[in-house]
Amino acid sequence: MEALKNITDVVHDVRSNRNFSRRVSEERIAEFHRFALDFNSLLDEMEEWQLRLQAKNAQLLRTALHDPLTGLANRAAFRSGINTLMSSSDARKTSALLFLDGDNFKYINDTWGHATGDRVLIEVAKRLAEFGGLQHKAYRIGGDEFAMVLFGVQSDPKYSGFAQH
Repeated sequence: MEALKNITDVVHDVRSNRNFSRRVSEERIAEFHRFALDFNSLLDEMEEWQLRLQAKNAQLLRTALHDPLTGLANRAAFRSGINTLMSSSDARKTSALLFLDGDNFKYINDTWGHATGDRVLIEVAKRLAEFGGLQHKAYRIGGDEFAMVLFGVQSDPKYSGFAQH
């Protein structure tokens, strides 16, 4: 009976808590021993599947929220970030939102080709990310349009100069 209780407890924990790391103790009774081995093998597989699924979901989330060319957060991430920002009265008071749009960017693509245009966009993204560091957030909205959210800046003159250039 003890063997059956152990199996029942593990099955319940796995089902209720998705605790795939639990294992059934291997009993001396042949049927329970084989069942425990098979059940533990099944849990090993389920645990591995769960880890792979979590990794794949993290990868999909990154793909959904980042621009593939520049690596910056994309328009969807921008919308989510703005919604979060707007829900915090403190952040609204101390943050700045900048929109950047490349003038005559079409000329670069038409004259030197899209590969050169892509390199320009990548360089702009790199510089925005470097400027933002860990405190601020840069986004590629689309095409040659970028946005930055500067956090905790209020009326800091060092950032107002950046906005003018």
